[in-house]
Amino acid sequence: MSERDEGTPRPSASLRTTVAVSLINLFLGTLVGGAVTAHFAEEHSDRELQRTWLQERSKHQMSVRKSFLDEQQATVSALYPLISRLRIASSDLIDITSPEYEERNLTPGEARRGLKQVKIDRSNAFNDAVDEWEHSRFLYDFALTSYQADEGKMQRAWSGTRDAATKFAECASSWYFQNLDHKVKYTAETPEPCADESDALDQKWHELSDTLRDARQKAWGDWENPPELLK
Repeated sequence: MSERDEGTPRPSASLRTTVAVSLINLFLGTLVGGAVTAHFAEEHSDRELQRTWLQERSKHQMSVRKSFLDEQQATVSALYPLISRLRIASSDLIDITSPEYEERNLTPGEARRGLKQVKIDRSNAFNDAVDEWEHSRFLYDFALTSYQADEGKMQRAWSGTRDAATKFAECASSWYFQNLDHKVKYTAETPEPCADESDALDQKWHELSDTLRDARQKAWGDWENPPELLK
């Protein structure tokens, strides 16, 4: 053995083992740590992706639901004026047979046109309202199907209103022509013509409004059972 070899300290076996174990632990720690970090990063990415998806779906549902409710509102916005126009025209047709529609009771504007022309105008307005009603009323048998109501409640409410409005208009028309033929006369002592039909229409219309309101509340609030458009 040379002097150089004898003078150079050699690491003991236990020290070499300790160093080897440390290196292995460092390697494994780095490897495991990287794997754990990658795992948590992947989970975080998945959660972010899921959260983004849920947010986008929620926005989509809100958008579609709003479109759904807007479509329903457009239906009602067209339907109510249609019913109202027929009801007013029917009432006006009856009113022109009443004692109030004598020459001395005309408004200044009506007096300038004359009683005969006033009656013609009211009669024409009634005919126009009936024509529009006849062309449109059955459309809403289909237009109202988008409203959700249990066990056909919506269709019953609508058909009841539709039939009541038709009966009131038919009663008004019948009374008017019988009055022209001097078969009936509207006086202060006689019951108001077609009062029962008018009251029936108001009742059915009120029921329809309640049903429509309940259906819209259900469509807006029932997130577990969304409209077909959302599925």
